[in-house]
Amino acid sequence: MSKKVAVVFSITNNLMFAVANVIYAIEKYSPNFVDNYFVFLDSYADASDMERVQVLSDYKTRFRLLDQSQYQNNKENINMPKYSIMCFGIFESFILLKQYNNVIFLDPDLLVQADISGILSDSYIKMSHGRLSIEQALGRVLPEEQIIHGKKAFNSGVVVLNSN
Repeated sequence: MSKKVAVVFSITNNLMFAVANVIYAIEKYSPNFVDNYFVFLDSYADASDMERVQVLSDYKTRFRLLDQSQYQNNKENINMPKYSIMCFGIFESFILLKQYNNVIFLDPDLLVQADISGILSDSYIKMSHGRLSIEQALGRVLPEEQIIHGKKAFNSGVVVLNSN
């Protein structure tokens, strides 16, 4: 039987404190929502930092080294130097769909201020107690250069995948 929710981060090992902050907030505002956290790293972090994250997540965190070789082979691509290799950690989320009904990829610099369990219920951005469009959330109209494929979008640092 597959588990319900996995949350995934992809970081360099010096951002473990940021992951700890996000996990702390999720566990505070959305207890029992996440079955497991996965942290993909460029190299293993200090053991005491990793232990702190384990304690905050009630030992639900799994640390994995990102297999960088499969992504570094594309260095001839002129765009590769623009991105950290850790950007490719999002692709590891798809593998987890074999074990989890929902996989949520989060940037570690998010500020969680309320229950996030509603993120699975619809495609709107959830903020405090209401559903807001991107423009409502920003409080302004998006400029034309931020409209991609006819949709008003921005890099939110949140990707939600489901196995259906």
